[in-house]
Amino acid sequence: MDTLVNEVRAEILAECRWFADSGHEWLQVPLRAARFADQIDRANGGDGISVFSYVLNTRAFLEGDCDAAIFAAAFDLSDSERAGLASRVVVINGPAVIRDYPRWRA
Repeated sequence: MDTLVNEVRAEILAECRWFADSGHEWLQVPLRAARFADQIDRANGGDGISVFSYVLNTRAFLEGDCDAAIFAAAFDLSDSERAGLASRVVVINGPAVIRDYPRWRA
């Protein structure tokens, strides 16, 4: 069973990448992973993912400070996994279109 969990976790992390414009950044994650992280955070007394995150189709774009940290905590990311994600950055000139996506709704 651990092998299956690790495979699914690896698939989720492989789909993640950072997007940054001149004013903010977001961690793109699979929507199902964002929902999982939101549930874990709420179950542990947190407020869950905020309305400063966005959704488009099967992807969530988690606000780069608090909401990305909720994801990292839910998936218990190691320092090397965090560094791996940090190396996958898409820099956007001008305001990111992400800001026009529908806001996160739990």
